[in-house]
Amino acid sequence: MIQKVNEHAERFYETSKMMGELAMRAFVGRQSEDEQAKSRERHRAQLTGLENIAETAHKVSEVLDFIKKQFARPGLDAWRKPVRGKRFGEEVKNFIEQNLKEEARNICLELALPAQGEEGQRYEQEIYLELIRQFIRQLVVHYEYLVQYTSLNTQDKEVSRDAHRAGTTQNTPDQ
Repeated sequence: MIQKVNEHAERFYETSKMMGELAMRAFVGRQSEDEQAKSRERHRAQLTGLENIAETAHKVSEVLDFIKKQFARPGLDAWRKPVRGKRFGEEVKNFIEQNLKEEARNICLELALPAQGEEGQRYEQEIYLELIRQFIRQLVVHYEYLVQYTSLNTQDKEVSRDAHRAGTTQNTPDQ
Protein backbone atom coordinates (compact mmCIF):
# COMPACT_ATOMS: atom_id res chain seq x y z
CA MET A 1 0.00 0.00 0.00
CA ILE A 2 2.80 2.45 0.93
CA GLN A 3 4.64 1.71 -2.31
CA LYS A 4 1.51 2.48 -4.32
CA VAL A 5 1.01 5.74 -2.37
CA ASN A 6 4.61 6.71 -3.11
CA GLU A 7 4.11 5.99 -6.83
CA HIS A 8 1.00 8.16 -6.90
CA ALA A 9 2.73 10.92 -4.91
CA GLU A 10 5.21 11.27 -7.77
CA ARG A 11 2.28 12.14 -10.02
CA PHE A 12 1.48 15.31 -8.10
CA TYR A 13 5.07 16.45 -7.58
CA GLU A 14 4.70 19.21 -10.18
CA THR A 15 1.46 20.36 -8.55
CA SER A 16 3.17 20.55 -5.16
CA LYS A 17 5.91 22.65 -6.76
CA MET A 18 3.30 25.03 -8.17
CA MET A 19 1.57 25.21 -4.79
CA GLY A 20 4.90 25.89 -3.08
CA GLU A 21 5.50 28.75 -5.48
CA LEU A 22 1.96 30.03 -4.91
CA ALA A 23 2.61 29.92 -1.16
CA MET A 24 5.89 31.80 -1.57
CA ARG A 25 4.25 34.50 -3.68
CA ALA A 26 1.27 34.78 -1.33
CA PHE A 27 3.25 34.74 1.91
CA VAL A 28 6.36 36.67 0.93
CA GLY A 29 5.15 38.56 -2.12
CA ARG A 30 6.47 42.03 -2.83
CA GLN A 31 7.83 43.24 0.47
CA SER A 32 10.96 45.05 1.48
CA GLU A 33 13.86 42.84 2.54
CA ASP A 34 13.26 43.68 6.23
CA GLU A 35 9.55 42.87 5.94
CA GLN A 36 10.37 39.64 4.09
CA ALA A 37 12.73 38.49 6.83
CA LYS A 38 10.10 39.10 9.52
CA SER A 39 7.25 37.52 7.61
CA ARG A 40 9.34 34.55 6.44
CA GLU A 41 9.53 33.07 9.94
CA ARG A 42 5.87 33.77 10.71
CA HIS A 43 4.75 32.19 7.46
CA ARG A 44 7.16 29.31 7.78
CA ALA A 45 5.57 28.60 11.15
CA GLN A 46 2.12 28.52 9.51
CA LEU A 47 3.26 26.02 6.90
CA THR A 48 5.13 24.00 9.49
CA GLY A 49 1.87 23.98 11.46
CA LEU A 50 0.07 22.64 8.39
CA GLU A 51 2.74 19.97 8.00
CA ASN A 52 2.49 19.02 11.68
CA ILE A 53 -1.29 18.74 11.48
CA ALA A 54 -1.00 16.55 8.38
CA GLU A 55 1.59 14.29 10.04
CA THR A 56 -0.43 13.78 13.22
CA ALA A 57 -3.99 13.82 11.86
CA HIS A 58 -6.17 10.77 12.32
CA LYS A 59 -8.86 12.18 10.03
CA VAL A 60 -8.78 14.09 6.76
CA SER A 61 -11.16 16.65 8.26
CA GLU A 62 -8.45 17.71 10.75
CA VAL A 63 -6.22 18.86 7.89
CA LEU A 64 -9.06 20.51 5.99
CA ASP A 65 -10.30 22.25 9.14
CA PHE A 66 -6.81 23.65 9.78
CA ILE A 67 -6.66 25.06 6.24
CA LYS A 68 -10.15 26.56 6.54
CA LYS A 69 -9.25 28.08 9.91
CA GLN A 70 -6.08 29.67 8.50
CA PHE A 71 -8.06 30.93 5.52
CA ALA A 72 -10.66 32.57 7.76
CA ARG A 73 -8.38 34.02 10.46
CA PRO A 74 -7.92 37.77 10.48
CA GLY A 75 -4.31 38.75 9.99
CA LEU A 76 -3.49 35.69 7.88
CA ASP A 77 -4.31 37.32 4.57
CA ALA A 78 -1.75 35.26 2.66
CA TRP A 79 -3.98 32.18 2.82
CA ARG A 80 -6.71 34.03 0.88
CA LYS A 81 -4.69 36.66 -1.02
CA PRO A 82 -5.17 36.29 -4.78
CA VAL A 83 -1.96 35.58 -6.69
CA ARG A 84 -2.47 35.32 -10.44
CA GLY A 85 -6.13 34.57 -9.80
CA LYS A 86 -5.50 31.80 -7.24
CA ARG A 87 -5.78 31.78 -3.46
CA PHE A 88 -3.26 29.54 -1.72
CA GLY A 89 -5.61 28.20 0.98
CA GLU A 90 -8.43 27.51 -1.44
CA GLU A 91 -6.12 25.82 -3.96
CA VAL A 92 -4.64 23.49 -1.34
CA LYS A 93 -8.06 22.65 0.11
CA ASN A 94 -9.53 21.93 -3.32
CA PHE A 95 -6.59 19.79 -4.40
CA ILE A 96 -6.88 17.71 -1.23
CA GLU A 97 -10.66 17.37 -1.46
CA GLN A 98 -10.79 16.57 -5.15
CA ASN A 99 -7.55 15.25 -6.57
CA LEU A 100 -6.14 13.42 -3.58
CA LYS A 101 -9.49 11.85 -2.72
CA GLU A 102 -9.69 10.53 -6.28
CA GLU A 103 -6.09 9.25 -6.04
CA ALA A 104 -6.97 7.41 -2.83
CA ARG A 105 -9.92 5.72 -4.55
CA ASN A 106 -7.73 4.77 -7.51
CA ILE A 107 -5.12 3.21 -5.23
CA CYS A 108 -7.82 1.17 -3.47
CA LEU A 109 -9.02 -0.08 -6.85
CA GLU A 110 -5.49 -0.87 -8.05
CA LEU A 111 -4.78 -2.84 -4.89
CA ALA A 112 -8.21 -4.54 -5.05
CA LEU A 113 -8.98 -3.41 -1.51
CA PRO A 114 -12.52 -3.74 -0.22
CA ALA A 115 -14.58 -0.86 -1.57
CA GLN A 116 -17.54 -1.24 0.75
CA GLY A 117 -18.07 -1.32 4.46
CA GLU A 118 -16.03 -0.22 7.42
CA GLU A 119 -12.87 -2.02 6.33
CA GLY A 120 -12.95 -0.35 2.89
CA GLN A 121 -13.46 3.06 4.46
CA ARG A 122 -10.48 2.51 6.79
CA TYR A 123 -8.20 1.59 3.91
CA GLU A 124 -9.31 4.56 1.85
CA GLN A 125 -8.94 6.93 4.83
CA GLU A 126 -5.44 5.64 5.58
CA ILE A 127 -4.37 6.00 1.95
CA TYR A 128 -6.00 9.44 1.67
CA LEU A 129 -4.18 10.69 4.76
CA GLU A 130 -0.86 9.36 3.52
CA LEU A 131 -1.35 11.10 0.17
CA ILE A 132 -2.13 14.34 2.02
CA ARG A 133 1.03 13.96 4.10
CA GLN A 134 3.13 13.39 0.99
CA PHE A 135 1.58 16.38 -0.76
CA ILE A 136 1.98 18.75 2.20
CA ARG A 137 5.60 17.64 2.74
CA GLN A 138 6.41 18.32 -0.90
CA LEU A 139 4.63 21.67 -0.88
CA VAL A 140 6.44 22.87 2.26
CA VAL A 141 9.82 21.76 0.92
CA HIS A 142 9.22 23.66 -2.32
CA TYR A 143 8.08 26.73 -0.40
CA GLU A 144 11.17 26.70 1.84
CA TYR A 145 13.47 26.14 -1.12
CA LEU A 146 11.96 29.01 -3.11
CA VAL A 147 12.02 31.39 -0.16
CA GLN A 148 15.67 30.58 0.51
CA TYR A 149 16.56 30.69 -3.18
CA THR A 150 14.83 34.05 -3.60
CA SER A 151 16.56 35.38 -0.51
CA LEU A 152 19.99 34.24 -1.76
CA ASN A 153 19.37 35.78 -5.18
CA THR A 154 18.37 39.06 -3.55
CA GLN A 155 21.53 39.00 -1.42
CA ASP A 156 23.68 38.19 -4.47
CA LYS A 157 22.16 41.12 -6.37
CA GLU A 158 22.78 43.46 -3.43
CA VAL A 159 26.41 42.34 -3.12
CA SER A 160 26.88 42.74 -6.86
CA ARG A 161 25.24 46.18 -6.82
CA ASP A 162 27.37 47.23 -3.82
CA ALA A 163 30.52 45.96 -5.53
CA HIS A 164 29.57 47.83 -8.68
CA ARG A 165 28.99 51.03 -6.70
CA ALA A 166 32.28 50.61 -4.87
CA GLY A 167 34.08 50.02 -8.17
CA THR A 168 32.57 53.07 -9.83
CA THR A 169 33.30 55.35 -6.89
CA GLN A 170 36.87 54.13 -6.67
CA ASN A 171 37.45 54.96 -10.32
CA THR A 172 36.18 58.51 -10.06
CA PRO A 173 38.82 61.11 -9.27
CA ASP A 174 38.64 62.91 -5.94
CA GLN A 175 37.63 66.50 -6.20
